[in-house]
Amino acid sequence: MEVSSTSVGCPRKRPNPARCVSGFTLIELLVVVVIIGLLAGIVAPRYFGTVGKSNTNIARAQIEQLGKALLRRWIHTVLMWARIQRRSRACRL
Repeated sequence: MEVSSTSVGCPRKRPNPARCVSGFTLIELLVVVVIIGLLAGIVAPRYFGTVGKSNTNIARAQIEQLGKALLRRWIHTVLMWARIQRRSRACRL
């Protein structure tokens, strides 16, 4: 009387239920974890460095825009003050 093997990965005619469990071995899992760790160690610093440079460039552009806006406001204020001074001098005469 032969018992047919229906479990995958168990080539024996009479499978031992404790040994015919399909899955990954500990070594295979460790290799995958090491590969993922190496990739993360290489890719993550480059990614975060690029993001940091991008944020720095954005901040620099915003500071330049703010400086230009302040300069425009200062020029506008000085010109308005000069007009007021001219009008007040014209009224005095």
